[in-house]
Amino acid sequence: MAVFNPFLPSYQANPYPAYAALRAEDPVHFSAALQAWVLTAYEDCERVLRDEATFSSSSDTASGQLATVLQQQRREFPLGEVPTVLNSDPPVHTRLRTLLNRAFTPRAIEGLRPHIEEIAGSLLDDAG
Repeated sequence: MAVFNPFLPSYQANPYPAYAALRAEDPVHFSAALQAWVLTAYEDCERVLRDEATFSSSSDTASGQLATVLQQQRREFPLGEVPTVLNSDPPVHTRLRTLLNRAFTPRAIEGLRPHIEEIAGSLLDDAG
């Protein structure tokens, strides 16, 4: 059975084999290291993300090593947790997403295309 531990050096060097193993062997996996569920199938992720009554994005629900890491970050940055789209539930999430949606319209993204292509081309050239 797959084991998911994002704190391992092997994972941090290259996380993709761990993701592939989870998708193949255990797409709804409880990580002992995180004391949290890790989902790797699109359909499962979509279902969880759409069910705000059952699931939460708040880091206040974290436990285990993940909670320890989050607590350490809060001590190092004592401003408190800033609400983001990733760590908020409605109605805060909805308000933030509405603001972000304005910046990510198809027209706005298309306007970024030349710059993105330039950066991607440069990175590919550098990679050889």
